[in-house]
Amino acid sequence: MSSSSSSSSSSTPAPPPVKKLSEEEDCGFCVYMRAGPCGGEFTRWEDCVRYHQDRDEDFARKCTVSTTLLTKCMQRHAAYYDMPGLKQD
Repeated sequence: MSSSSSSSSSSTPAPPPVKKLSEEEDCGFCVYMRAGPCGGEFTRWEDCVRYHQDRDEDFARKCTVSTTLLTKCMQRHAAYYDMPGLKQD
């Protein structure tokens, strides 16, 4: 009676938003990322990571879509994020 294998589908619903931290609790990097052109993508990625971490799940596997969307956005806006190796040739 293994129903867990049928619940693993390629179209996983987005996790619900996680409680936002106050500015005092938030890290400077996170504030910078949210303020940039990929802030929405970063927030969705962060929510996904927290959601799965809170459940002791493998967030690296569960958040691949969010990670890809964030990475692609950051590549499109490399001037803002100015990270070595981020710019596409």
